[in-house]
Amino acid sequence: MDKNEFEFTVNKYADDLFKIAFRYVCNKNDAEDIVQDTFFKYLKHYKEFPSE
Repeated sequence: MDKNEFEFTVNKYADDLFKIAFRYVCNKNDAEDIVQDTFFKYLKHYKEFPSE
């Protein structure tokens, strides 16, 4: 995954992930940590599929 693709993914999903996390933990800092951890795991486990 290149930098632009990752930035696109973060920009597209970060706000929604934050809203969901905040509803669960009711704490801004914890919700931000959850979002950061989520994107770290995404990067760590990302696998590209060969295109047709």
